[in-house]
Amino acid sequence: MLSESLSTEEAKAKNRNIAYGKASSFSSYEKHQAYYMKHICILFLSVLSIFSLKAQNPQKASQFLKEGIALHDEGRYEEAIQKYDAALTEEPDNYTALYEKAFSLSSLNRSKEAIEIAKKLIKICQNESTLQLTYVLYGNTLDQLDKGKEAIKIYDQGIKRFPDHYLLYFNKGISLAQQEKQEEALENFQKAIVLEPNHPGSHNMIGRILLRANKVPALLALMRMLVLEPESKRSAQNWQILQEILMPASTDKREITITVDALKNLSSDKPKENDFFAEELILSSMGGEVKAEEKELTGLDKLNFQLGTFFSMLGSNQDKKTGFYWQYYVPYFAEMQNKSMVTTFMYIIQASNPSKEVQDWLGSHGKEIEDFYLWNKNYTWPALK
Repeated sequence: MLSESLSTEEAKAKNRNIAYGKASSFSSYEKHQAYYMKHICILFLSVLSIFSLKAQNPQKASQFLKEGIALHDEGRYEEAIQKYDAALTEEPDNYTALYEKAFSLSSLNRSKEAIEIAKKLIKICQNESTLQLTYVLYGNTLDQLDKGKEAIKIYDQGIKRFPDHYLLYFNKGISLAQQEKQEEALENFQKAIVLEPNHPGSHNMIGRILLRANKVPALLALMRMLVLEPESKRSAQNWQILQEILMPASTDKREITITVDALKNLSSDKPKENDFFAEELILSSMGGEVKAEEKELTGLDKLNFQLGTFFSMLGSNQDKKTGFYWQYYVPYFAEMQNKSMVTTFMYIIQASNPSKEVQDWLGSHGKEIEDFYLWNKNYTWPALK
């Protein structure tokens, strides 16, 4: 089993579970599609909220809180709430206990009670981390009630106070996508990955939304997601999508026409930005005509050659093109090609593939994988607005 050092914070939507501590992006946890699920991975909640002067027994409150979190993670929400109430008896202003209680209430669809606690926390909470998550929870709970417009207002309030908190943009993007406001949703996912390039959920959503509208950046976004989260349920789904794009049975001109029409509709106000039309035509031809260099190649070797060629082509065109996806994704993959890391990348994004050839390679090339993720960790992402 692969292991990887990058820790991520992943948001899941309705009825999501919360995990405390570092999460390996090669771990076996499963995630549902981001329209319905967001997962929050928090490194700091092991350090409990500031103890107030009113506390009768902070240590006891801390123990109740830990027990409640464990019960919540097991799906025993009612019992978790009892533990949080016990913690609040010992320490009435324990912000984390209030937040966790609201979270468990929301998981039980006791939305009104959860919202009341969220409102209280917004007024009294002095812990920045807990307050940020409270805005996320408040907005999620409103979305559960099909109050999308109100949810957007809450996310915007949170963004006004915490403009650098990427989860607020991500959750706002999810809400907008559910309201069929795809352009606005994409803008928020873009802001999220500028603030936190290692957030797989935002890359996943960009890829899924763009699939029918602008296939090349969709491909790049999904591949970036697979670097961060190679082994999960949605990773396996995304690899299947990539296979259909990268290794089609035949070239379908009608599919290209659909994609171009969708692109015009999606970006009609900025027709010259994020233009990958020529690159998409080349991508679509990859599964058809075989070049001389490819004649002796089969299977994964051919895919490796095609990816390297495609990334090189993108890199050579990046100075001629404009738009977020050209500026954000293309330099990453071009540098990967220049550093001869495409082969390692190709196997990593297939980590969910049970193929013996893939699994044997991953199991015997630990040094290459370590080098890849070291480069990935140190890569300098553009500071886009």
